[in-house]
Amino acid sequence: MYKIFYLLCCMILLYIAGLFSSTLLTGFVLAMIITSCFLYGTTWIFKKNATIKVEKTLTISKEEEISFPFSIQISSFFKPGLIRYHVQVQYNQKKTVKKYIDDTISTKPVFVGHDCGIYEFTLLSAFIYDWTRLFHRKLHFKNTTCAIVVLPDAIPILYPISLHGSTALQTEKKSPVSTGNKLSMEIKDIREYQKQDSLKHIHWKQSARLQKFYVKEYEKEQGCSLVIKAVFDNEFSCHALQFFYSVILGFLQQQVHIICYIEKTELYSFFLMSKEDLDMMFVSFLTKQALPVEELDPIYDVLIHNQQCLDANNTQLIF
Repeated sequence: MYKIFYLLCCMILLYIAGLFSSTLLTGFVLAMIITSCFLYGTTWIFKKNATIKVEKTLTISKEEEISFPFSIQISSFFKPGLIRYHVQVQYNQKKTVKKYIDDTISTKPVFVGHDCGIYEFTLLSAFIYDWTRLFHRKLHFKNTTCAIVVLPDAIPILYPISLHGSTALQTEKKSPVSTGNKLSMEIKDIREYQKQDSLKHIHWKQSARLQKFYVKEYEKEQGCSLVIKAVFDNEFSCHALQFFYSVILGFLQQQVHIICYIEKTELYSFFLMSKEDLDMMFVSFLTKQALPVEELDPIYDVLIHNQQCLDANNTQLIF
């Protein structure tokens, strides 16, 4: 549209100049040629001074708005009128589309993650236009790929802790020696007294028997642990990822430590103690940064598959 508009304007001006005198027409034609050469030369300057900046992985929440993970910087006095990116976008490793994204001085492209999962962007080429958008130069790129991971909503699904008598949820240490506001502790070792030790930790029976002061060393009682296995088919949807995330988050909010196995062509293992661990697992799994494990068929307490939650006896859990 820009080129057609400028062409029509030039034709009208040439016609008007020809009506007055040939000298005016000649001067106008020379001015157009000089201007065109200047504009075309600026695109060559843009290409020579262009550098690409790429953010490899970005993590955002749903409906959060961010700038695109790549941009072209022009280190020149002249600034382009438009940079048009030709990108390939793949969502959750299945749906692929190609699109053009415009970057102007006044309007920067933004991305909004409406669905959770991973959006992989591959920059195929870029077109740098002069300020009139009549001329452009094309840049080609190789292996320029970046990803945006959109986390699911932090809405927990609270399943009951007692999963039909599962023994995995029983605490591993059950010998507390103190109660109240402090964490439960149990005796780990008995050793000789040192100056920095507290007198309340002295083991009086051992000290009286050996005629020497001995103190008790304690260790914290370990929390509950749960083994969860999640199975994803070759294509996983936003709803499946949201359900998986919500179930894990629900157990974490009940102070349960989780050993999580994720199966999708290969098996991956993660240890989770907090929501931050869950977010890191989500990102590393989707971006393929996690390394697969060799264990083929782990024993689990909870199975997550097809947006259902089953116990070890394949009984569906109800929250």
